[in-house]
Amino acid sequence: MPDSAHFPRVGVAVADDALRTQLPRWLFDERMRAVDDVDAADLTAVLVDAATWPALRDSAAHRRVPWIVLGAAEDWQWRLQALRDGAGLFVGAPVTRDGVLRALRAAGVEPGAIPPKVLLAGPDDTAGRVHAAALRAAGFDVHEVREPPVLCAAIARAEVDVVVLREGLPGASATDLMHLLRADAAHDGVMLLAIVGGPQQMHSLPAGASVLLEPVDAPALCAAVGDRALRRRRWVAAGAALQRMLAMHEQERCALDAHALVSVTDAQGRIVYANDHFCTTSGYTRDELVGRNHRIVKSGVHPPDFYAEMWRTISAGHVWQGELCNRRKDGQRYWVTTTIMPIRADDGRTRQYLSIRTEITAQKQAQFALAQQLERLEQMSRLARVGSWALDADTQRVHWSDETYRIHGLAIGSEIDLDRAIAHYDGNDARQIVRSSVQAALRDGQPIEFELPLRTADGERRWVRVIGKAERENGRVVRLSGAIQDVTAFKQAALALQAARDEADRANQAKSEFLSMMSHELRTPMNAVLGFGQLLELDIPVASPSHAHVQEILRGGRHLLALIDDVLDLARIDSGRLVLSPEHVGLSEIVHDVLRLAQPLAARRHIGLRVDVDDTLAVHADRLRLRQVLMNLLSNAIKYNVEGGRVGIHARRGEAGHVRVEVTDTGPGIPPDRQGELFQPFQRLGAERGPIEGTGIGLAIVRRLVEHMHGRVGVDSAPGRGSTFWFELPGSDEATSDSGWGHSALATLPSMPDRRVLYVDDNPSNLRLVEKIFERWPGIALLTAQDPGVGLELALAHLPDLILLDLQMAPLNGFKLLARVRQEPGLRAVPVIAITADAMRRTVEQVREAGFDAMLTKPFDVRAFIATVERALRREGDTA
Repeated sequence: MPDSAHFPRVGVAVADDALRTQLPRWLFDERMRAVDDVDAADLTAVLVDAATWPALRDSAAHRRVPWIVLGAAEDWQWRLQALRDGAGLFVGAPVTRDGVLRALRAAGVEPGAIPPKVLLAGPDDTAGRVHAAALRAAGFDVHEVREPPVLCAAIARAEVDVVVLREGLPGASATDLMHLLRADAAHDGVMLLAIVGGPQQMHSLPAGASVLLEPVDAPALCAAVGDRALRRRRWVAAGAALQRMLAMHEQERCALDAHALVSVTDAQGRIVYANDHFCTTSGYTRDELVGRNHRIVKSGVHPPDFYAEMWRTISAGHVWQGELCNRRKDGQRYWVTTTIMPIRADDGRTRQYLSIRTEITAQKQAQFALAQQLERLEQMSRLARVGSWALDADTQRVHWSDETYRIHGLAIGSEIDLDRAIAHYDGNDARQIVRSSVQAALRDGQPIEFELPLRTADGERRWVRVIGKAERENGRVVRLSGAIQDVTAFKQAALALQAARDEADRANQAKSEFLSMMSHELRTPMNAVLGFGQLLELDIPVASPSHAHVQEILRGGRHLLALIDDVLDLARIDSGRLVLSPEHVGLSEIVHDVLRLAQPLAARRHIGLRVDVDDTLAVHADRLRLRQVLMNLLSNAIKYNVEGGRVGIHARRGEAGHVRVEVTDTGPGIPPDRQGELFQPFQRLGAERGPIEGTGIGLAIVRRLVEHMHGRVGVDSAPGRGSTFWFELPGSDEATSDSGWGHSALATLPSMPDRRVLYVDDNPSNLRLVEKIFERWPGIALLTAQDPGVGLELALAHLPDLILLDLQMAPLNGFKLLARVRQEPGLRAVPVIAITADAMRRTVEQVREAGFDAMLTKPFDVRAFIATVERALRREGDTA
């Protein structure tokens, strides 16, 4: 905190309360001290206002300090009288801080201010000594000079405010010295006062010179010197203020030059000044710019009307502001924000134009990029049919983007509010959903998301998806915003897709039902053919010619059955209804199992079989389908081989963890150009004209099965060199388990004493076949019924040990009859076997889910039939 005790003391006497409060603060900020007593000693100045001045003017006449009147009236007569009464300076209304401080500085009152310096030049006589004493007593710093040669040096050395020249210096009069000092420009600021002996000397003084006539009393001399000292201090203060202002203006100019591009032109538009920043930005030197028009940086971006309007504005004396695109010397464009101000002469005519520009190239580039991005977003919004929306929570005002208006079929900018927006939704339920979603978002900030139909302004029905979120300020929801998308096309596509899916499901269901029906209708007659054929084979002696005929019947029947199975298999695969059960399968087990089945066929053609399969090799596959693939390839290798040829099965580890199985034969081979046809359905490559039976479906099934088990299949063959059919399946590292070998059904029928079996089937042929089988089975009594109702009555009356039910019966099918059987307490424990010609997997699953104990498919394999019945009867006997 500065020590105010050493501040210059200023007397203050004002009537205005606000001014009385402000003045001490203003003075203190400038390191001056306000004193309420205007009669106090050591005052450097006194501040009074116009209201207080009349009461203090008597004091002013006796105090030799500057009296400054604040808020003085503009009346010249009042001011003249105040000057006569002792006022020194005036500050007009309104009284401001700067006005007061300027007046104090003009009066010589500043922190650390020194007394006015007076140089008294004259002889060393009594009058001179009296004058010097009087001036010192009045507070002036007096220096005396007795010789003219040292006068100028003394003035410069002492920084004199007032020079008092008396007559009597050797070699020069006061008049001569005054002329000498006025002739030196270095002393322009020094106040000169001459004291001369008579009026005749006044005529030779310089014009406007200050002069006193001898004899001069002390008060008059002090007043005259004080007046000149005050003028000197005013002049010095004004000069200092001017220098400060010029320095400030120079700093402002430097700041402006560093920030802006500044140029000045004459009234005709020719450049007369360009700052460094203008030159650096434009690429032109100052010499290249001065004398030229601003067209030197014209870019051509703006139309002529743009420049014409600018020139009209500034020519009319108005300021023009705007953004301009200019061109550098190297041809590159740059953007500036520009202010052009006309500068007028004293006569009111424009003499120059001042241009101040700020480069905004980076901002414009960002603006252009943003505009392009917004345009792209708008285009994307149009393409995607996505609009935006916002809702002000307080005003309920709704804002829509252009695309949102288009989605609603409204003109862009149409008046819209929340109720009108909700009214577009189609139906009361839809409108209630929208309103509830908005209310929940406004109340709790819950997100908005729904997909609903709406009606456009012209009545078109559209589907839209709307999402939105709440924006909070200070924990309160103030705004909702989100997006709306026209999803009509997606909705229609989804509905069409669902319709197509439903149609495909119906087609698949129809296909499944067709396959099920075909399986039943084809297998049912085959049951009679093969069943009775097998019975005839057992009855006719082997040596009889008829035995060979029966075998031909069986062979043809089995071929037809194989054809049926292949066609159904292919249909199941193509319809996607093939269900696989992948597991760890040891290759050696499957290969030897298939070899046993193929051995009789190979023996008839004298085909040698060779196996090279490591017992440790295993694959991850469906056991049944793998056996089917191997059997198909092995039977083909035997059938299409030469008489007495060879067939080999080889297995080895392949690439990427797969196992490769190869079936090689010594047949005629296949031409390379026809190998691509091998795996197509019903393609036998001309073999259909030969004696070898076949359907042409087997290899097509092989390829589909292998691919379903994540493998691949192929062939390597050449005419005359045989063929190698191969497939690869994923390997399995699980330990190989020995599932054992099943034994075939007993050659002789086991005795099953006191057993009753009920067979219900509406097909007489099937009934006769089963009756013939059980006629050969001692100890078993067979009950048959063609009608399901009769069959149920027989079951209740005789309580059989086993029931065989055909699934395809009317009016009660096998599933419904089973349900009736299970409802009877005496029949619940009786095993029931399903009989069906439908070998579809769906039927197998339905049989298992219904609770049948086993299932037999038509046409019967008699041995498999006997084995299944035997197991069921023995299990029944064990639980009896």
